Amino acid sequence: MNRDILKMTIQKNLEEISKKFNLSIPNEIILYISSIIALHYKGIPLYLIDISEENPFRLNKIRGDISLILVGLFREWVNRKNRPLKPSDYINVGKLSYFNVYIYLESNYGELFYREVNKDYIKDVKNIYSYIDIFRSLSEEFETYTDFLNLYRKEIAEIENFFDKFSQLRRDEFKRFFGE
Repeated sequence: MNRDILKMTIQKNLEEISKKFNLSIPNEIILYISSIIALHYKGIPLYLIDISEENPFRLNKIRGDISLILVGLFREWVNRKNRPLKPSDYINVGKLSYFNVYIYLESNYGELFYREVNKDYIKDVKNIYSYIDIFRSLSEEFETYTDFLNLYRKEIAEIENFFDKFSQLRRDEFKRFFGE
């Protein structure tokens, strides 16, 4: 499946869920979350430490992204018995990792970013989230966004359950038709 199509589909679904449940999740956050889900749709690493990664930005961003996806979409996997890490551990790692990304970007690029935000060509844009502010929001509202993803997962499960019923109905009709 094309990653762009998957990302747009997930984005649309997340926007609909945000509206349906009056969550007011910012579009920039929805766009970011949908892009990380699309990036990892073929397989998510189920570990938080990449010993080969040396860049602090990438290391913390990946930790935050994986924590968000695991707690938001795979909570049962995180909650299974005899696990050394609990959901609260992943939440703490995610919040801290996104905060570290925010601090890294703020320290290294913040002045440049905020100088651009004040330019005339950007002033009229409503609800502007700079790339830096996305990570601050992900850190501060981490639990909100994991709950949002959990709601998304439940909505998808309900749709799958609904469509599964059609297969059973079709089998029942064939049985009746052929007198079985």
